[in-house]
Amino acid sequence: MTIHDAALPPDLEDRVRRAAEPVVAKFLDVWLPAPARTAGARFLLGRIRDNWGRFHASLPRWRQALDCRGPDRVRVILLNTRLSPEKAGLHEVRLERSLPVVAFQHGVNREPNAPIRMIQVYFENNTADIFLAFSERGAAASDENHFARGPSIAVGIPIASWP
Repeated sequence: MTIHDAALPPDLEDRVRRAAEPVVAKFLDVWLPAPARTAGARFLLGRIRDNWGRFHASLPRWRQALDCRGPDRVRVILLNTRLSPEKAGLHEVRLERSLPVVAFQHGVNREPNAPIRMIQVYFENNTADIFLAFSERGAAASDENHFARGPSIAVGIPIASWP
């Protein structure tokens, strides 16, 4: 589920903006020359606003999707995609419902890359109770993730991935 053009309620948008502005300004002071900071701040604050809007708009959709009852009710969530505002919404709602998440490795960036810490925020195991990796090396890199929620287990690469 990807939500486009989702607006935050005005009071929440104002709170998000006020919280984000000093952080963005401090970041841009280090990375951009003064003439570019206004445009950079406008861009980053717009992305923050849009992503918060997508997160906020996804919550009722996830609640509806996960509120099934009877034999078709959701018992576990299986994921193989990286974090997005909508996936963060799913994580929020699954915590409300006490539903476990099993995540599967997507791609092989974590194995060969030395500067892996730079992309840990996108790892699938940030919101997973159990993470299934392609290799021991991938599991180890995932377990070193500062944001990891649960353990990683090496299970091998899916056979469909082989030529």
